[in-house]
Amino acid sequence: MLRAVLAVADGPFWAVQAVYVHDDRVTRNAGGWVQGMAGEKFGSGDLLRIQVREGLPTETHYGMLTPDFGAYWPTTARGDGILSIGIWAQHRSRESFVRHFPNGEPIVSIVDIPLVCDWRAGNDPDDPSTWGISYNPIVWMVHIETQRHGRSWARSVAPSRRKSAPWPSASSRRADRSASFWSCPPHRACWMRWTGG
Repeated sequence: MLRAVLAVADGPFWAVQAVYVHDDRVTRNAGGWVQGMAGEKFGSGDLLRIQVREGLPTETHYGMLTPDFGAYWPTTARGDGILSIGIWAQHRSRESFVRHFPNGEPIVSIVDIPLVCDWRAGNDPDDPSTWGISYNPIVWMVHIETQRHGRSWARSVAPSRRKSAPWPSASSRRADRSASFWSCPPHRACWMRWTGG
């Protein structure tokens, strides 16, 4: 019998895209029960249950843990604002364990889409509910510096935004095939412009 809650030290997230047990991408039903795979791996949908909480400001308690571990994991243990994975696993017998869990104890991982503060889209750095998805590495660099490393948005980023020119459009980047970067003192956060093709 295995019961666990794993906190994912990052967030907030837009959505969890996939759940893996070891190297297997698994299919779960609405209750989180992992559907069996070839060779009786994970049984027949009644041996492994994985639920995910996406780190909402007020989260939902993992009710599947209450019958066995209510004294250790009370209903007040919700994990507000923290992405987490709840795991509930059992096996039928010692003999069947090797068939149902051939890689041993289930090790669960997820693939998710994190949210980032993209000021170009009008996101508020102090309000995660306004954040969105971005694949821009500069947006991510600024997000990591301000949200994870504690750099001040008002002192480091906002002054540079006021002094820099607007972000160039895609057509202007294509028109100029040479690479040029805006100069910036090393102690200031600045925009970089890539105009190469």
